[in-house]
Amino acid sequence: MNTSNLVITKGGILMVFGMLIFLTYAVIFLFVSLSGVGFEIGVYTLSGVTPAELDTINPAIMAYMNHLHVAVSGFIASTSFAVIALVWCGVQRGYWWAWWAAMISPSVAFILISSLDYAGDFKHNWVAHAGPIYLGMLVFLIGGLITLNSLTQSKIKPRIKVRHIPSREREMLKLTFDPKIPYS
Repeated sequence: MNTSNLVITKGGILMVFGMLIFLTYAVIFLFVSLSGVGFEIGVYTLSGVTPAELDTINPAIMAYMNHLHVAVSGFIASTSFAVIALVWCGVQRGYWWAWWAAMISPSVAFILISSLDYAGDFKHNWVAHAGPIYLGMLVFLIGGLITLNSLTQSKIKPRIKVRHIPSREREMLKLTFDPKIPYS
């Protein structure tokens, strides 16, 4: 294994570890939402109202909020799995398309979600609520930058075997253009 591939592997491992932090957050988010401990991780009350109090006032609102939280945790988990697959099967083989897809997906979600935390609409424990996602994103981005540096410094040979096509089969695969046939 050459040095570039080794660096890509190390960067890829960091990217996967960052997504495993996201995945862990999604599982905890799901359990907190369904347990009734709080509205979500680090959000224990909304304007002084607990989930139990809101449930007695309007059970439909709590059911709807739980529905949304389960959906959000599902999307966080599924994005984590997809990005882990992109990193493991594409980025570590030196494929640029996989690097771009892996970097864009969680970055866009992170920017959109984290911007709402600063709106000040509700009080939350910042470390519990956003800390794990910030940590996961930081680890992921460091891994992505390490991988990017290695991808741009040298030509990485993909670590897959390409089957040699014999010349007879290659001739059969060629598409020929006949100028006598009108194409329209």
